Amino acid sequence: MFRELGSVVVDTNVSDAQVRPLIYKRISPKQLQGALADCERLMRPADDNYFDFLANRYGHLRKFVPTFLAAFTFHSNRKPDPLLAAIALIRDLDLKGKRIVH
Repeated sequence: MFRELGSVVVDTNVSDAQVRPLIYKRISPKQLQGALADCERLMRPADDNYFDFLANRYGHLRKFVPTFLAAFTFHSNRKPDPLLAAIALIRDLDLKGKRIVH
C-alpha cells in the first residue's frame, strides 16, 4: 500500500490536484482508513520501554532465549553488573530446567 501511495505522490507527471483522486483510484478511502487504524494500533510511543510488549509475549520469547543468550558473550564495565547477573541467572535456570527463581 505504501508503494502505491508513494508512487503516486512522487510521480512528477501527477499534478497536486490529481494526487488524491489517483490515490483513491488505486486504494479506496476505506482501505486507507483501515490501514491507518492498524498503524495506530501497532505504533508505540517514541519513549516506550516495551516492557508490556515483552511481558505479554513471555511464553513465546522464552522458547528462543536460551539460543539467543548462547549466541553472545556479554561484557560490562560495571562491577558488579545486575544485567550480567540476570543473564547468568537465566542461563543457569535453562541449564537446570528450572522455572522458579529462589
